[in-house]
Amino acid sequence: MPALSALELVQRKRLAKPPAVALLVGDEPLLQKEALDWLIRYVLGPEADSQLVDTFDGPEASLEDVLDLWSTRGLFASARVVVVRQADPWLRKHRAALEKALAQPPPGGLLVLAAESEAANTRLYKLIEKQGLVVRCQRPAAARLPTWLSARAESVHGVQLDEDVAALLVERVGEDLGLLDQELAKLAAACGSTGRITAEEVRRLVGSWRTQVVWELIDAALEGNAAQALDQLDRLLHAGQDVFGVLAPLAFVLRRMAVATEVFLYQWQQGGRPDLQAALTQAGEKRFVLQARAAQLRQIGRHRGRELMAWAAEADAALKGYSQLPPRLVLERLLVRLARQLRPG
Repeated sequence: MPALSALELVQRKRLAKPPAVALLVGDEPLLQKEALDWLIRYVLGPEADSQLVDTFDGPEASLEDVLDLWSTRGLFASARVVVVRQADPWLRKHRAALEKALAQPPPGGLLVLAAESEAANTRLYKLIEKQGLVVRCQRPAAARLPTWLSARAESVHGVQLDEDVAALLVERVGEDLGLLDQELAKLAAACGSTGRITAEEVRRLVGSWRTQVVWELIDAALEGNAAQALDQLDRLLHAGQDVFGVLAPLAFVLRRMAVATEVFLYQWQQGGRPDLQAALTQAGEKRFVLQARAAQLRQIGRHRGRELMAWAAEADAALKGYSQLPPRLVLERLLVRLARQLRPG
């Protein structure tokens, strides 16, 4: 059957036919684990007996042991699951033998191969598609994470999560799927009878004290309040915050503001009537921050707005050792630069 994403698999109640083999291809641990759990329950039932699941690590796995267990049935069980993790080198080493075994797979058994990659044009891949299924377990692209989170909120946690609120969750947590799902579970439990996660709940419940202070620092600098931004930086560094934990979200915001500046100026140069919030939307900003970001970009001004990406890149290089300045001073200079009030006219 055609390849499925891990999310598509776990949303299914059944497959067209029981698979003899499954390839979980991708490097995202959460998605591989969920796909594997679903397959084990599907083959062995909801109360799966762990003694009927044999797991091997690819570097130490014996081909003979794997194939022998794949074809073995328990005394009171009609099915068995054999899992080979980190299977990339193992697949390359035993490709010919696996192709031969898959020509006539044993009935009732499921062989699960968890690998980071496998070319779709290989004979082995095509045999796996014929005798079982391929499950894609790659992390969604950053731009697709809000869509993934919204779908997951409904399918796994039974709550509604709008994509712009999901985007706020990604901004606060980052792109690690395991951490995102932990926060999603917490929010789902907290949203109560409404069944909908709101932006207010994300702001209130997600992230540590340090995370919240980082975003307060960013807003203070972009609003022209250098004293408040520097005070927040001092609090963060004394609490042990890593300097890149400050720069990374700040650079994320600056890149979008720089793009919005270019969009706005291009429309203006073309004789149009540019709209700052529309330019920010085109740059990737979400609805719930448009008004605040537009006000901050007016404070920055169009000339400095075009420099924001370069400033972020300069600070990043300095923190990575391309400057003799102490890391704290690098961040302080950037914050003061951003907070400098725009002169009238």
